[in-house]
Amino acid sequence: MDLKSTILSYDRPVPRYTSYPAAPIFQPQFSGDEVMAWGESLAPGSNLSLYLHIPFCPKLCHYCGCFTHITGRYAPVEDYVHLLKREIAQTGARLGKKRPEKNHIVRHIHFGGGSPTMLTPQDFTLLMTALREAFAIDEAAEIAVEVDPRHMNPVLAQSYAACGVNRISLGVQDFDDRVMESVNRVQPFEVVYKAVEQLRDHGITDFNLDFIYGLPYQTVRSMTRSMDYALLLKPNRFALYGYAHVPWKKKNMRLIPDDALPNNAQRYDLFVAAAELLESASYHPVGIDHFVKTADDMFTAQQGGTLRRNFQGYTNVAPDALIGFGLSAISQYPQGYAQNTTADHEYQDHILNRSNPPIAKGYRFNGQDQARKAIIDDLMCNLTADLDHIWQSHGHEAADLNALKSLLTPYLEDGLANLSESGVLTISPRARPLVRVIASSFDQYLPPLDSAQPKHSMAV
Repeated sequence: MDLKSTILSYDRPVPRYTSYPAAPIFQPQFSGDEVMAWGESLAPGSNLSLYLHIPFCPKLCHYCGCFTHITGRYAPVEDYVHLLKREIAQTGARLGKKRPEKNHIVRHIHFGGGSPTMLTPQDFTLLMTALREAFAIDEAAEIAVEVDPRHMNPVLAQSYAACGVNRISLGVQDFDDRVMESVNRVQPFEVVYKAVEQLRDHGITDFNLDFIYGLPYQTVRSMTRSMDYALLLKPNRFALYGYAHVPWKKKNMRLIPDDALPNNAQRYDLFVAAAELLESASYHPVGIDHFVKTADDMFTAQQGGTLRRNFQGYTNVAPDALIGFGLSAISQYPQGYAQNTTADHEYQDHILNRSNPPIAKGYRFNGQDQARKAIIDDLMCNLTADLDHIWQSHGHEAADLNALKSLLTPYLEDGLANLSESGVLTISPRARPLVRVIASSFDQYLPPLDSAQPKHSMAV
């Protein structure tokens, strides 16, 4: 078989591995008191990353897989901001400036959604002020915001700059009118161009463009034309995400006609065409879906072995703990994961009336979890992992690792990966679309292929 046929023959539903174990494995009714204890046990001087989830949008994009509320009114957003401010203050009292003996430092702040750009400049400033009052934030911290270009205006750009925002992720998805109309997101190139111009006018020059391949009516020709337009904007980074079609989980995806979606072979062609175009424009591939200029700090992180992956995707910041604020936000500690409730009334009750965080689900690492996680993380970030070293450093039996290595045989025989005598697994760059599938060999919780109800989307 040729490379394309070989890769497609291995395609299967697998997690995106922004965490291991993946979020569907998280357990309900997890103890908020235990999560508080995790925070207390962080070593003094730990590096923190903060994530704020803004779960509101004025319109629902048909492809959206995020947790969000659709609203045409600002009142519920304003109410939510004040709850978020309280949650920040409460967590800060446990881990922030009010605990100087902890001396934790925030190295990264990320606003995601939903649409963080729904926040008025006043409310965005209010939240940034709350963060600075509650936590010690490094002067060089990356402060990033996911931006819907349709919401951008000079006043908002000015407020971002005044609050220290230094990285923007622009949700482009595509520039083809038919594609964007089919997913209920009308967003011409001129709108994105104007948003970039406004941000640069206020000194925010580091930004990435997020594209999605696999959307309805996309073709190689339309995709490459959209990428040609995108290159005119000269971003530092591109993200090229595969659309995860999971209509059994997200009802809005049922509005997308199945016959308009590219099949797996066409999705492969879309990714390869876009990737080749970006590489020819001197963007270096990072991980499975990012492309960056060599001057970008994400490239530096990859070269230095410090690139990491979490619920926001790839990051050049490797925190000791990631703390999530807001509905559905996920936190990560050395001991495991904790996810906030998605129920408005429960979130409000916790913030106003209880002393522990609004946790609904969580997961405590056990058994071989951390060794498997380290292997999967390295493969997802660097396409290579020192299996023997990782396994031995966690004190596990070599026989268990040998059983996992046997699962790699088909990929090794097809030239998609190489396993050295010293136990270093390296995935071929030409097998980049299969990294998630190969990494899944180390996933103890992956549902069987014949599962009646898949929990994940296909990899390619």
